[in-house]
Amino acid sequence: MTPSSFQRSRDTAQPSILVVEDETIIGLDLRERLTDYGYYVTQVVAAGAEAVEAALVNRPRLVLMDIRLRGPMDGITAAERIREAADIPIVFLTAYVDEDTLLRAHDVSPYGYVLKPFKSEQLQVAIDIALERHRAEQELQAALSREAEARRFAEALQQTAARLARTLKLDEVLDQLMASISLIVDATGSAIYLVDEEHKAVHLARFHSTPELPSPEGGSHLIAAYPILQAVCAERDYTLLATSLPDVQALALPLVPAWSQSLIGLPFAYNGRVMGLILVYADEEHRFDGQDASRLAALGSQAATGIHNARLFENAEHRNDELMSHVLDRTAELERLKDRIETILDNTPDLILLLDADGRVVASNRTLRDLVEVSSNGLYGTDPTWLLVPTDRQRLSQAIQLAIRTQSPQRLSKAVRLANYDTIDLDVQIAPLVQDESVTGLVCSFHDVTPLTEVDRLKDELIANVSHELRTPIANIKLYHDLLTLNQDKWPTYLETLKRETSRLEYIVEELLILSQFDQEDVELMVERIDIGRLLEALVSDRDAAAAEAHLDLVYSPPDEPLTLVGDRNLLSQAFSVLVTNALNYTPEGGHVTVSVESVGRGGETWVQISVADTGPGIQSDEIERIFERFYRGTAGRASGRPGTGLGLAIAQECINRHRGTITVRSEPGVGTAFMVFLPTTTL
Repeated sequence: MTPSSFQRSRDTAQPSILVVEDETIIGLDLRERLTDYGYYVTQVVAAGAEAVEAALVNRPRLVLMDIRLRGPMDGITAAERIREAADIPIVFLTAYVDEDTLLRAHDVSPYGYVLKPFKSEQLQVAIDIALERHRAEQELQAALSREAEARRFAEALQQTAARLARTLKLDEVLDQLMASISLIVDATGSAIYLVDEEHKAVHLARFHSTPELPSPEGGSHLIAAYPILQAVCAERDYTLLATSLPDVQALALPLVPAWSQSLIGLPFAYNGRVMGLILVYADEEHRFDGQDASRLAALGSQAATGIHNARLFENAEHRNDELMSHVLDRTAELERLKDRIETILDNTPDLILLLDADGRVVASNRTLRDLVEVSSNGLYGTDPTWLLVPTDRQRLSQAIQLAIRTQSPQRLSKAVRLANYDTIDLDVQIAPLVQDESVTGLVCSFHDVTPLTEVDRLKDELIANVSHELRTPIANIKLYHDLLTLNQDKWPTYLETLKRETSRLEYIVEELLILSQFDQEDVELMVERIDIGRLLEALVSDRDAAAAEAHLDLVYSPPDEPLTLVGDRNLLSQAFSVLVTNALNYTPEGGHVTVSVESVGRGGETWVQISVADTGPGIQSDEIERIFERFYRGTAGRASGRPGTGLGLAIAQECINRHRGTITVRSEPGVGTAFMVFLPTTTL
């Protein structure tokens, strides 16, 4: 195709071109040449940023872009910015192009390249090709848009027909019609009026607008009161099309909102009988045309069929109302009963499963689902044995099968445990549901008996520990009793040993009685205001002789000023006596035991902190959590060879707890141990 033929194919209006060239002489030359070709040059700019701004402001038909531009933005980047913001074709100018630059330029999808130096014919051909290609693309896009619009209209009608066929509810039919109107016609608002044949009137059934605007007048409107309304309702093929504000105002219909400046109105009829009207409104003039009216007419036939069927169904529903009322009342009663049962089951602490006749899960209560962290759907149809640890699964499976076979309740003789909560002991009972001498299902309940098994465990542990602690002094007493009968010369030595072992036995019993009183809440606090510094000073002073005998340095660090608190003097003395005695007993010769007291702030209140620190062997890290357990003696205690029951720290903790206090421990093996007691100074 020759340049002249391209010239003839261009639009009659001068195509506008933006020239981007950083060489001033070349830019002026391009302006002159393009003007001679019959183009209009909007601007000649030299930088990428200027090019982007000029393109978006002036919106030229084409941009002639030099690839290499001075400054931070080259021609390719500028072209990318322009293409992202506007549909403007780009033709690149360049003197030479390396492979990387060509690849970058290709990503912008340019409409052509012109190599410098160029001939006038080459430049003109490149521009004309780019403009012609862009015009063809726009026409193709417009055609595709029209085709898509037609397809959308056809699909909308098809979807409307399908959805109307799936419902017989008048409200749903009207809602679907309103949704279809918004797909078919670009309107500001729309309305559906239904004809009331008995009263010869129309009433507003649906209205919608975007944005939300005032609706037409509500209520019923007599058809005879408005000639135009009579004409529309009398002729099923009548179409009312008003495209300007004067035309709309001339109608003087209450069916038209005050803001409407153009509208379409048409009736929809079934078997020749007008059943209602569809009206669409726009808040600007000349929004609608004949094509919009034709599309609404196509929708109108579907509207008539859908509303006719909905009214038939509505009449049938009315005849069945009384029967349905009884059914609904009975159903509501059953639902209430079901809800009550579910509420009871969901709020019971037991885990409950409903199984089918094959032993598969059909339902479960919320307590179980929350505990195992699974939904009801996740449990449905599963074998319930998976909930248990592997060692308990066979026992549960055998019990379920036995209940089905014998049609009698079953109970597992030994507690089971859940797979993901193996610290919980559960008692299992299975009750079959029998109807017509056949098992139709089973109720499987799991009752948490962990507290009971824990009590049994603690009882066994207590018996074992007490037996162990009592056995040694009793054995010694029996031994020395026998020795007394055999060797009378050593009676003083034997009697001293008997006295010591009897005292030890008495001490064990006393400590057990104290803990028993704490457990039974049988300890009454003798509350008084106590100078804690003096109490500790006296306690330390009483043990100076014992510390000196053991070659230990026992130091008391008093508070800067007197500190008092409210508490039971005996219980606090007992607690601190345990801590100081333990520190003296387990600190080797030459060691140090320090007792200190000071005032500290905790949670906005004034507390007293008492510290008992030693330079003994320390406590292993894995034993610290257990040192307050009853009868527990750590590695250091057992290795020391000193007698002990393992009850002292348990008693000390109980005493401190009764005073709303806390006791903590910090220890490092080989360095020493420090016990910190925190007590509030306020009233208990």
